[in-house]
Amino acid sequence: MLKKLFRYDFKALCRVLVPLHLAAVGVGVLASLAGFAGYSLSELSHAFGDTIDQLVTLLEGLAALFIGLSMLLLFCATVTTFVVVIVRFYRNLFTDEGYLTLTLPVTAGQILTAKVLAGMLWMLIDAVVVLGCVGAVHAGAEGFTGDISLASSLPVWLLGFSTNGIASLGESDITMLVALRWWAQTVLQMLFTLLLAYVSFALGASLAKQHKVAAGVGLFIGIWWAYGMIVGAIDICFVLMASYASTGFAADTNVTDLVMGAMSATSVVIQIAAVCGCWALCTWLLKHRVNLA
Repeated sequence: MLKKLFRYDFKALCRVLVPLHLAAVGVGVLASLAGFAGYSLSELSHAFGDTIDQLVTLLEGLAALFIGLSMLLLFCATVTTFVVVIVRFYRNLFTDEGYLTLTLPVTAGQILTAKVLAGMLWMLIDAVVVLGCVGAVHAGAEGFTGDISLASSLPVWLLGFSTNGIASLGESDITMLVALRWWAQTVLQMLFTLLLAYVSFALGASLAKQHKVAAGVGLFIGIWWAYGMIVGAIDICFVLMASYASTGFAADTNVTDLVMGAMSATSVVIQIAAVCGCWALCTWLLKHRVNLA
Protein backbone atom coordinates (compact mmCIF):
# COMPACT_ATOMS: atom_id res chain seq x y z
CA MET A 1 0.00 0.00 0.00
CA LEU A 2 2.90 2.34 0.72
CA LYS A 3 4.12 1.85 -2.85
CA LYS A 4 0.69 2.78 -4.22
CA LEU A 5 0.51 5.89 -2.03
CA PHE A 6 3.96 6.98 -3.15
CA ARG A 7 3.14 6.41 -6.83
CA TYR A 8 -0.10 8.38 -6.52
CA ASP A 9 1.59 11.34 -4.79
CA PHE A 10 4.54 11.35 -7.18
CA LYS A 11 2.31 11.33 -10.28
CA ALA A 12 0.26 14.20 -8.85
CA LEU A 13 3.44 16.25 -8.37
CA CYS A 14 4.76 15.34 -11.82
CA ARG A 15 1.76 16.90 -13.56
CA VAL A 16 2.90 20.35 -12.44
CA LEU A 17 6.65 20.02 -11.96
CA VAL A 18 7.74 18.06 -15.05
CA PRO A 19 6.76 20.79 -17.59
CA LEU A 20 8.37 23.51 -15.47
CA HIS A 21 11.68 21.67 -15.14
CA LEU A 22 11.73 20.69 -18.81
CA ALA A 23 11.35 24.37 -19.68
CA ALA A 24 14.21 25.28 -17.33
CA VAL A 25 16.45 22.59 -18.85
CA GLY A 26 15.58 23.69 -22.39
CA VAL A 27 16.45 27.33 -21.75
CA GLY A 28 19.65 26.31 -19.96
CA VAL A 29 20.74 24.23 -22.95
CA LEU A 30 19.97 27.12 -25.32
CA ALA A 31 22.02 29.47 -23.16
CA SER A 32 24.94 27.06 -23.18
CA LEU A 33 24.78 26.49 -26.95
CA ALA A 34 24.47 30.20 -27.74
CA GLY A 35 27.42 31.01 -25.49
CA PHE A 36 29.55 28.26 -26.98
CA ALA A 37 28.70 29.25 -30.55
CA GLY A 38 29.37 32.91 -29.87
CA TYR A 39 32.76 32.34 -28.27
CA SER A 40 33.74 29.82 -30.93
CA LEU A 41 32.81 32.09 -33.84
CA SER A 42 34.66 34.99 -32.25
CA GLU A 43 37.88 33.07 -32.95
CA LEU A 44 37.07 33.27 -36.67
CA SER A 45 36.27 36.98 -36.74
CA HIS A 46 39.75 37.94 -37.98
CA ALA A 47 39.28 35.73 -41.04
CA PHE A 48 35.73 36.63 -42.06
CA GLY A 49 35.39 40.25 -40.96
CA ASP A 50 32.22 42.16 -40.11
CA THR A 51 29.78 39.39 -41.01
CA ILE A 52 31.09 37.11 -38.30
CA ASP A 53 31.33 40.05 -35.87
CA GLN A 54 27.64 40.79 -36.32
CA LEU A 55 26.73 37.13 -35.88
CA VAL A 56 28.90 36.90 -32.75
CA THR A 57 27.21 39.99 -31.30
CA LEU A 58 23.79 38.45 -31.99
CA LEU A 59 24.76 35.14 -30.39
CA GLU A 60 26.27 36.85 -27.36
CA GLY A 61 23.04 38.83 -26.93
CA LEU A 62 20.99 35.66 -27.19
CA ALA A 63 23.31 33.95 -24.70
CA ALA A 64 22.86 36.81 -22.23
CA LEU A 65 19.08 36.69 -22.70
CA PHE A 66 18.91 32.93 -22.28
CA ILE A 67 21.21 33.01 -19.24
CA GLY A 68 19.00 35.58 -17.51
CA LEU A 69 15.85 33.65 -18.42
CA SER A 70 17.42 30.39 -17.31
CA MET A 71 18.36 31.79 -13.89
CA LEU A 72 14.82 33.11 -13.46
CA LEU A 73 13.28 29.78 -14.44
CA LEU A 74 15.61 27.84 -12.14
CA PHE A 75 14.70 30.08 -9.21
CA CYS A 76 11.00 29.71 -10.01
CA ALA A 77 11.40 25.93 -10.37
CA THR A 78 13.05 25.62 -6.95
CA VAL A 79 10.44 27.75 -5.17
CA THR A 80 7.56 26.15 -7.06
CA THR A 81 8.78 22.63 -6.27
CA PHE A 82 8.71 23.29 -2.52
CA VAL A 83 5.37 25.12 -2.66
CA VAL A 84 3.69 22.45 -4.79
CA VAL A 85 4.89 19.67 -2.46
CA ILE A 86 3.50 21.49 0.60
CA VAL A 87 0.22 22.36 -1.15
CA ARG A 88 -0.17 18.72 -2.14
CA PHE A 89 0.35 17.66 1.49
CA TYR A 90 -2.16 20.18 2.83
CA ARG A 91 -4.90 19.62 0.26
CA ASN A 92 -4.63 15.85 0.39
CA LEU A 93 -4.97 15.70 4.19
CA PHE A 94 -6.66 18.84 5.50
CA THR A 95 -9.29 19.69 2.88
CA ASP A 96 -12.19 17.64 1.51
CA GLU A 97 -9.67 15.20 0.02
CA GLY A 98 -8.71 14.29 3.57
CA TYR A 99 -11.99 12.45 4.09
CA LEU A 100 -10.91 9.98 1.41
CA THR A 101 -7.21 9.86 2.30
CA LEU A 102 -7.77 9.24 6.00
CA THR A 103 -10.27 6.42 5.39
CA LEU A 104 -7.74 4.35 3.44
CA PRO A 105 -6.55 1.15 5.17
CA VAL A 106 -3.12 2.62 5.94
CA THR A 107 -1.45 4.07 9.01
CA ALA A 108 -0.55 7.70 9.55
CA GLY A 109 3.11 6.71 9.37
CA GLN A 110 2.63 5.18 5.93
CA ILE A 111 0.83 8.30 4.67
CA LEU A 112 3.61 10.53 5.97
CA THR A 113 6.33 8.24 4.58
CA ALA A 114 4.78 8.28 1.11
CA LYS A 115 4.53 12.06 1.10
CA VAL A 116 8.06 12.52 2.42
CA LEU A 117 9.48 10.15 -0.21
CA ALA A 118 7.58 11.84 -3.05
CA GLY A 119 8.48 15.33 -1.84
CA MET A 120 12.13 14.48 -1.24
CA LEU A 121 12.48 12.80 -4.63
CA TRP A 122 11.20 15.89 -6.39
CA MET A 123 13.38 18.19 -4.30
CA LEU A 124 16.41 16.09 -5.24
CA ILE A 125 15.38 16.14 -8.91
CA ASP A 126 15.11 19.91 -8.66
CA ALA A 127 18.59 20.15 -7.08
CA VAL A 128 20.11 18.02 -9.86
CA VAL A 129 18.35 20.07 -12.55
CA VAL A 130 19.48 23.36 -11.00
CA LEU A 131 23.11 22.28 -10.60
CA GLY A 132 23.16 20.74 -14.08
CA CYS A 133 21.69 23.83 -15.74
CA VAL A 134 23.99 26.17 -13.82
CA GLY A 135 26.93 24.01 -14.89
CA ALA A 136 25.79 24.10 -18.53
CA VAL A 137 25.28 27.87 -18.45
CA HIS A 138 28.65 28.35 -16.76
CA ALA A 139 30.35 26.22 -19.41
CA GLY A 140 28.58 28.16 -22.16
CA ALA A 141 29.67 31.47 -20.68
CA GLU A 142 33.24 30.20 -20.57
CA GLY A 143 32.89 29.09 -24.17
CA PHE A 144 34.38 25.72 -23.29
CA THR A 145 37.77 27.43 -23.36
CA GLY A 146 40.51 27.55 -20.77
CA ASP A 147 40.85 25.45 -17.68
CA ILE A 148 37.51 25.14 -15.88
CA SER A 149 38.34 23.60 -12.51
CA LEU A 150 35.75 21.78 -10.47
CA ALA A 151 36.58 23.73 -7.31
CA SER A 152 35.82 27.08 -8.98
CA SER A 153 32.67 26.02 -10.83
CA LEU A 154 29.34 27.58 -9.95
CA PRO A 155 27.59 24.29 -9.12
CA VAL A 156 30.20 23.50 -6.46
CA TRP A 157 29.89 26.96 -4.94
CA LEU A 158 26.09 26.72 -4.91
CA LEU A 159 26.29 23.31 -3.28
CA GLY A 160 28.64 24.70 -0.65
CA PHE A 161 26.22 27.49 0.19
CA SER A 162 23.25 25.13 0.21
CA THR A 163 24.78 23.03 2.99
CA ASN A 164 25.38 25.99 5.30
CA GLY A 165 29.04 25.04 5.09
CA ILE A 166 30.57 28.40 4.27
CA ALA A 167 33.86 27.17 5.70
CA SER A 168 33.73 24.28 3.23
CA LEU A 169 34.18 26.77 0.41
CA GLY A 170 37.78 27.05 1.51
CA GLU A 171 38.47 23.47 0.48
CA SER A 172 41.49 23.48 -1.80
CA ASP A 173 40.71 20.08 -3.29
CA ILE A 174 37.19 18.91 -4.06
CA THR A 175 37.47 15.19 -3.42
CA MET A 176 34.78 12.54 -3.75
CA LEU A 177 34.54 12.38 0.05
CA VAL A 178 33.97 16.14 0.30
CA ALA A 179 31.32 16.00 -2.45
CA LEU A 180 29.54 13.12 -0.73
CA ARG A 181 29.62 14.99 2.57
CA TRP A 182 28.09 18.06 0.94
CA TRP A 183 25.35 15.99 -0.66
CA ALA A 184 24.59 14.21 2.62
CA GLN A 185 24.29 17.56 4.41
CA THR A 186 22.13 18.92 1.61
CA VAL A 187 19.76 15.94 1.73
CA LEU A 188 19.51 16.23 5.52
CA GLN A 189 18.75 19.94 5.22
CA MET A 190 16.07 19.23 2.60
CA LEU A 191 14.49 16.55 4.78
CA PHE A 192 14.41 18.83 7.81
CA THR A 193 12.89 21.70 5.82
CA LEU A 194 10.22 19.44 4.32
CA LEU A 195 9.24 17.85 7.63
CA LEU A 196 9.23 21.21 9.38
CA ALA A 197 6.82 22.50 6.75
CA TYR A 198 4.62 19.42 7.13
CA VAL A 199 4.55 19.81 10.93
CA SER A 200 3.82 23.54 10.69
CA PHE A 201 0.84 23.09 8.39
CA ALA A 202 -0.44 20.10 10.37
CA LEU A 203 -0.26 22.19 13.56
CA GLY A 204 -1.88 25.14 11.83
CA ALA A 205 -4.72 22.97 10.57
CA SER A 206 -5.31 21.40 13.99
CA LEU A 207 -5.01 24.54 16.13
CA ALA A 208 -6.57 27.27 14.01
CA LYS A 209 -10.31 27.42 13.41
CA GLN A 210 -9.90 29.89 10.57
CA HIS A 211 -7.03 30.94 8.30
CA LYS A 212 -5.33 27.57 8.72
CA VAL A 213 -2.94 28.13 5.83
CA ALA A 214 -1.83 31.48 7.27
CA ALA A 215 -1.33 29.80 10.63
CA GLY A 216 0.81 27.12 8.97
CA VAL A 217 2.97 29.71 7.23
CA GLY A 218 3.38 31.68 10.44
CA LEU A 219 4.33 28.57 12.41
CA PHE A 220 6.86 27.54 9.76
CA ILE A 221 8.57 30.95 9.85
CA GLY A 222 8.47 31.13 13.64
CA ILE A 223 9.80 27.61 14.26
CA TRP A 224 12.49 28.06 11.60
CA TRP A 225 13.58 31.34 13.22
CA ALA A 226 13.68 29.77 16.70
CA TYR A 227 15.65 26.78 15.42
CA GLY A 228 18.10 29.08 13.64
CA MET A 229 18.59 31.13 16.80
CA ILE A 230 19.33 28.03 18.89
CA VAL A 231 21.77 26.54 16.37
CA GLY A 232 23.37 29.96 15.84
CA ALA A 233 23.92 30.41 19.58
CA ILE A 234 25.55 26.98 19.83
CA ASP A 235 27.79 27.73 16.83
CA ILE A 236 28.85 31.03 18.39
CA CYS A 237 29.90 29.20 21.55
CA PHE A 238 32.03 26.81 19.51
CA VAL A 239 33.56 29.69 17.52
CA LEU A 240 34.50 31.47 20.72
CA MET A 241 36.09 28.27 22.01
CA ALA A 242 38.04 27.87 18.76
CA SER A 243 39.13 31.50 18.91
CA TYR A 244 40.40 31.04 22.46
CA ALA A 245 42.23 27.84 21.46
CA SER A 246 44.00 29.62 18.59
CA THR A 247 45.30 32.62 20.60
CA GLY A 248 47.43 33.31 23.62
CA PHE A 249 49.19 30.65 25.63
CA ALA A 250 46.53 28.10 24.74
CA ALA A 251 47.31 28.32 21.04
CA ASP A 252 46.96 24.87 19.55
CA THR A 253 45.96 24.20 15.95
CA ASN A 254 44.91 20.66 16.75
CA VAL A 255 42.56 21.88 19.47
CA THR A 256 41.09 24.45 17.11
CA ASP A 257 40.45 21.80 14.45
CA LEU A 258 38.91 19.55 17.09
CA VAL A 259 36.56 22.30 18.26
CA MET A 260 35.47 23.14 14.70
CA GLY A 261 34.92 19.44 14.00
CA ALA A 262 32.83 19.19 17.15
CA MET A 263 30.77 22.19 15.99
CA SER A 264 30.06 20.51 12.65
CA ALA A 265 29.18 17.20 14.31
CA THR A 266 26.93 18.91 16.86
CA SER A 267 25.07 20.73 14.08
CA VAL A 268 24.43 17.44 12.29
CA VAL A 269 23.27 15.71 15.49
CA ILE A 270 20.89 18.58 16.29
CA GLN A 271 19.44 18.47 12.79
CA ILE A 272 18.97 14.69 12.91
CA ALA A 273 17.22 15.07 16.29
CA ALA A 274 15.02 17.81 14.80
CA VAL A 275 14.13 15.56 11.84
CA CYS A 276 13.15 12.73 14.19
CA GLY A 277 11.14 15.11 16.36
CA CYS A 278 9.28 16.57 13.38
CA TRP A 279 8.54 13.07 12.05
CA ALA A 280 7.16 11.88 15.41
CA LEU A 281 5.08 15.02 15.96
CA CYS A 282 3.65 15.00 12.44
CA THR A 283 2.70 11.31 12.74
CA TRP A 284 0.98 11.97 16.07
CA LEU A 285 -0.93 14.92 14.63
CA LEU A 286 -2.15 12.86 11.68
CA LYS A 287 -3.34 10.15 14.06
CA HIS A 288 -5.04 12.27 16.71
CA ARG A 289 -5.46 15.92 15.75
CA VAL A 290 -6.70 16.11 12.16
CA ASN A 291 -9.55 18.60 12.03
CA LEU A 292 -11.34 18.77 8.66
CA ALA A 293 -14.10 21.09 9.85
